[in-house]
Amino acid sequence: MVDFLRAHPPFDALEVADVEHAAAATEVEFFLAGAAIFAHSARPIEYLRVVRTGAVEIVRGDRVLDLLGPGQPFGRSHASMASGLAPACAARAQEDTLCYRIPEQAAPAVRARAQPGPPQRAGHGAGAGAYKRARLPRGRTPWRDASYCAVDLELSGLDPKRHEILSYGAVPIEDGRVKLGDAVHGRVRPQRAISEASIRVHGIRAADLVDAPPLQDAIDPLLAAMAGRIPVVHMAAIERGFLRPALRRHGLRLRKPMIDTSVLGLVWLHERDGHGPRHTSLGALAQALGLPSHHPHDALGDALTTAQAFVAVATHLDARRPETVRSLASAERRLELLLPHRLI
Repeated sequence: MVDFLRAHPPFDALEVADVEHAAAATEVEFFLAGAAIFAHSARPIEYLRVVRTGAVEIVRGDRVLDLLGPGQPFGRSHASMASGLAPACAARAQEDTLCYRIPEQAAPAVRARAQPGPPQRAGHGAGAGAYKRARLPRGRTPWRDASYCAVDLELSGLDPKRHEILSYGAVPIEDGRVKLGDAVHGRVRPQRAISEASIRVHGIRAADLVDAPPLQDAIDPLLAAMAGRIPVVHMAAIERGFLRPALRRHGLRLRKPMIDTSVLGLVWLHERDGHGPRHTSLGALAQALGLPSHHPHDALGDALTTAQAFVAVATHLDARRPETVRSLASAERRLELLLPHRLI
């Protein structure tokens, strides 16, 4: 994200630290074609938005004043920073569009960058305690009203009995928006050697993990991020197989439901087209949605891609019929009904 912002004005003229500060507070939004991004309002600007993929129309009444593409910023009080349009405009998605939403106080082009405070870290065991106490949203909750956490694990292999978690990334989702500022990631010192085949996939070497904490300590920030949030993963069978024993080390059980974007994405593709692939990788799903893939095989990058794909797919499905936590979590059953002879 930092590299993308720095490639476009006004961020290209800023110090790297300023752009990193803005990126840390950024949320990710997805809008279907024709959806309103903001309406005419006398209220002061609250956010600076940047088009990531798609296109945004700046309108006043029935007139389209400007069409913005990837990399172009816009906001309520200055509809297009690139063209200097007057205020009192509205914005809508011309096509399916992904936007970065930056709070005004964190956008260095709008105000001077505030000095960041020290990073907040959960104390030892605090994440486990929060996970144990928190309750998950009810199944009938409208999907946008629930809290989620996109999780990705980088592993030394695919067998939970022989292989280990090497790193994790977690990105919360609230109100249908990706909360980058609350993302967490960490590395884990393994107990066994890492194979050459594994290193070729994710690039994590034993030397990179020498100073990393063991799993029982390393996973606590992940538990804090997951507390009260429904986990969203790509390929749930794999992630679940490693998360369950990791939580058991803290005396915890992995709670249901878990939403799998590899299945939910197939539901969307088959409902949209009447047919589709038997399987979909995270990168292929992002491509089908017209979304970027962030640093494949990096835990935080894949967690962000998973979060964006989930929000986009849920938005598409919700446009056809109202979606709830239960309906999204039952994606496997929905796919079986679409393809009665398909083995999941």
